[in-house]
Amino acid sequence: MNKALVVLIVIVGLGTGGMAPGMAYAQKGDTTRGMKAVGQTTPFKFTGVVKSVDKDAKTIVVTTPQKGDVAFRLDRAKFEGAYTMADNVNVGDQVSGQGANVDGQNWVSEMTRTAVPAK
Repeated sequence: MNKALVVLIVIVGLGTGGMAPGMAYAQKGDTTRGMKAVGQTTPFKFTGVVKSVDKDAKTIVVTTPQKGDVAFRLDRAKFEGAYTMADNVNVGDQVSGQGANVDGQNWVSEMTRTAVPAK
């Protein structure tokens, strides 16, 4: 009887991969999905008039004298002067600022209103 019990324990032990009940092994993580490297970063400065505002997406389009209509992301912008957040930006405001183009998107780092539209 004792030999049969030992054989049964060995068979069950081999069948579970040698794991004791309630025990688990850590799985290796996916090392191929690391942080995406940031591509080419190009700093810029801009001045112009706000043409459109999408407050939900925190994006604006500014008409600049140099490049015409340019879309900007305000997710990480620091606002100065009359602005406290992206919700305060209005169509027709004259603005200036700076930021960086990263992987084809213009991210504003600082922005201020230089003038309000005449009524």
